[in-house]
Amino acid sequence: MTLPNLKVVITQPDASQQETGDSNSKIPKPIKKLTNEEAKIWRALTKALHDEGLIHTTDVLLIHTIVTTFVRWSYAEDQVQKLIDDHGGFIIKTPNGYPVAHPMYYESRNLKKDLLKWLPEACLTIPSFIKAKAMLKQPQQADLFDDELNRFVGAKPRLVSE
Repeated sequence: MTLPNLKVVITQPDASQQETGDSNSKIPKPIKKLTNEEAKIWRALTKALHDEGLIHTTDVLLIHTIVTTFVRWSYAEDQVQKLIDDHGGFIIKTPNGYPVAHPMYYESRNLKKDLLKWLPEACLTIPSFIKAKAMLKQPQQADLFDDELNRFVGAKPRLVSE
């Protein structure tokens, strides 16, 4: 029995995928009804992430969380600013006469903290964006969420007969 002459062939991803990052960057469709403000933020955010190749259809829950939190935080900030404009500050007095911050101040503060926790997860801060773009420039390994099984299999070294 004669063994065939075999050689190893390593297929590289095409250059356009390496330059732009994830070829599966797709703008996810919202899974809940959005208000007009949320829809405007959704479109701007997802388009920016898509243009950079930093979004996938599985990001839909993360994007919903960020968009909703941002709109709520923006509203709370407007209310705090209105208190400052109308009353010279956001400190109010309790029925017993104690000065305390208005509840909207705490709401705004808490929403901002939540937002700042989620923004890096979606590459929406400068450090997280730079890190993600640097990672995209590194040689790509197979993506478990890749929709094209053929590309995954095709990028693996394989033996072929000469």
